[in-house]
Amino acid sequence: MDISSDEKFIIFTIDTNGDGLCDIYMKYLFDEKIFKIENKGEEKMSGDVSISPDNSKVYYITCDKDNRRSSLYYYDLVSLKNIKVYYEADRSYGMSITVTSDRSKTVMVIGSYSNNEVYEVIDSTTKLILSRREEVNYSVDYYLNKWYVLVNNKEKSYLITLNDNLEVEVLLNNVKNKEIAEFYIKYGYIFVIFLYEGRFILDILELCSKRMIKTIFLDDIYKINFPGLSNLDVFNNILVLEYTTFIKPISYIVIDLDKLSTVDKLILDSKDYYINKSKILEYKESKYGSIRLNVNERGLRITVIFNKEYHGNNRKCILYGYGSYGIIVEPGFSKYIPSILDRGYIYCIAHIRGGSDNGFNWYDNGKKLNKMNTFIDYIECAEYLIKEKITSADRLVGMGASAGGLLMGAVINMRPELFKLVVMGVPFVNVLSEMCNDKKPLTTEEYKEWGNPKEKKYFDYMSMYCPYNNIDLCKEYPNLYIYSNLVDSLVSYKVPYNYYIKIREADVYKSGKKNIYLNIKMKYGHSGSSNHFERNEEMADIYTVILSIT
Repeated sequence: MDISSDEKFIIFTIDTNGDGLCDIYMKYLFDEKIFKIENKGEEKMSGDVSISPDNSKVYYITCDKDNRRSSLYYYDLVSLKNIKVYYEADRSYGMSITVTSDRSKTVMVIGSYSNNEVYEVIDSTTKLILSRREEVNYSVDYYLNKWYVLVNNKEKSYLITLNDNLEVEVLLNNVKNKEIAEFYIKYGYIFVIFLYEGRFILDILELCSKRMIKTIFLDDIYKINFPGLSNLDVFNNILVLEYTTFIKPISYIVIDLDKLSTVDKLILDSKDYYINKSKILEYKESKYGSIRLNVNERGLRITVIFNKEYHGNNRKCILYGYGSYGIIVEPGFSKYIPSILDRGYIYCIAHIRGGSDNGFNWYDNGKKLNKMNTFIDYIECAEYLIKEKITSADRLVGMGASAGGLLMGAVINMRPELFKLVVMGVPFVNVLSEMCNDKKPLTTEEYKEWGNPKEKKYFDYMSMYCPYNNIDLCKEYPNLYIYSNLVDSLVSYKVPYNYYIKIREADVYKSGKKNIYLNIKMKYGHSGSSNHFERNEEMADIYTVILSIT
C-alpha cells in the first residue's frame, strides 16, 4: 500500500490466490468510490506499487509469463494511460519500486539474490545511481539533498552518502562483528539496525554531528520495523517503531525526537496494539518464553519458544528450518504457535547457513557449492536437541516450506532416524530437474542461489542432495505430511506430487509401518490462501497431523 504525499488518496493491492500476482486499486480518502487500475496487455501485475512525488502517477511492476518481475509501468492519473518505463532483459534479475522516506524520489531496484543496482525514476526516464557489482547489495534512501546508501558485501557493511553529483562520503564504517541490516532516517537522526551474533540491535546516529548517541537493547530477541504510514512526514518530531518478539504481539513505541538527546530512556511512551484484540482469546504473554541456544562455536543457534507451565526434558518438539536466499527467520509473533505450545510442545527455529541470520557470510556459506552446509546445520540442530535431552527422535517433528521443504527432503535422505514426523510444505524437492528447465519460474533468477546445472560442477553437486534423485526405498523414513497448492506459480504441484508417487513406494510406507499424506489444495498459490479463515484451516490441517502422530 502507498499513500499520496498530499494524503488525498491511497493505492493498495489485493492478492486473491496467494501467488504474488495482484490487482491494483486506488481510493480517494474523501470519496466512497474505489477505482481499479488495469494493464490491458498480457503482463500480470505484482504487488509492488508506488505513487510519484508529485502525485500524478502510480508506478507498478508487471510480471512476464514466468512470473519474473520484469517491467516497470506508470499509470498517468491525468491521461488515464499506462506508460511502459523500463524492461529488464536479463532473466536472472527481477525488480522492485519504492519511494524514498521524504517522498521526493522514486527508486527502482533491479536485483538478484546476490547483487542489485539502483535507479532514480523521473516520469518515463531512469537515471542510474548505483551500478551492479557481483556480491554487492545496496539499500537506499534520500534525505535533504543526499542519497544515503547501505552497502553490503561478503566482507563488510557500511553507510555512505552521495550528493546529486554522486560524490561519495563515508558516514558509518564497517563495525567488527556487527553487520548493518537496515537503516531509517528521520528528523536529523539515522536509526541503524545492526545484526550482532544473530540478534538485532538499534543504534541511533545524529546526522549533523555524525556521532552515535544511543545503543539500544530492547529485548534479548526482538525485531523493529519503521511503519511507513505512521512516519509519513519525516520532518516531524515523532518516530513510531513497530516492535515485536516471538511471544509478543506487535507493539507501537512512540519516541519524541526533540527529547532524544537529553533523556536517559529511549522509550517515552509505549502501548500494546492488537487488531481486534477481543478476538485474541485470553492470550497472556507472561505464559510464554523464548531463549537462544548455542549449538556450536561456529555460530549455529536454535531459538526455543515454550510455554512456561510445562517443564521437564524430552518434550514434544517442532524444529522449523529454511536456510536459503539469505532470508532471516526474524523475531515475529505468530498467532498459531501458542496453540501448539499450550499442548506441551516446544517450537524451535534452526538458524542455519543459507539464511543471513549471522550476516552475509552465513548466507554465502549455504548456497551454490556450499548448499550441503544448510542440511548439515539442520541435522546438527536436531542432534543437539536430542543429545541435550530437550526432545527425542520419537518426539521430534521437522518442518519447512518451499526451499525449507527441499531442506526437509534432503535431511530425511541423510538422517531419517532423527524424526518422528516431517512436514513438507510446497516443497522444492526436485531442484535438479526444475533448474535444468530454464523456461520455468524457479530457474534463471535462481542460478545465483543454486547454480546453473548446465555447468557440470553444479549438476554434479545438485545430484548429491536433490531429494527426489536420492530417495532410497529401503530407508526407514519418518512419517510424512506433504502439502501443496494447485495454482502455485513458483513450485508446481507436480513437483511434490511426483515426489510423493516415488517415495510412497518405500518399504516403510508400503508395509504400513509409517504414514505418508499428500494434501493438494485446489485454489491456492505458493503462500497458501490469502483468506484469513482458509489460512486457519491450512494450519489446522498441519497441527492435526502433528498431534495425531506425535
